[in-house]
Amino acid sequence: MMLAEPLFEEKPRLRGLLDHFALIEAPRAAAGGASLAGAPALVVCGTIADCGDYESTAEWDEAHLPFLRRFLPYHHGVPGRAG
Repeated sequence: MMLAEPLFEEKPRLRGLLDHFALIEAPRAAAGGASLAGAPALVVCGTIADCGDYESTAEWDEAHLPFLRRFLPYHHGVPGRAG
């Protein structure tokens, strides 16, 4: 029995999430600033990685910057820890 080809190619979940966040209008991005898609993506990744607060999320994001850059450039790195 031959399996049918899929009708569409499944998009990686993180790419789908980033595409969704990219639809949010961000005046800073239009003026050459950072895209708004990057911040929610960092929070979601930190949450999935079981980070309990901003500091641990920032540490996870920093440690996984090469992985995160596969999806968004993060030219200036990720937001740092508070304080």
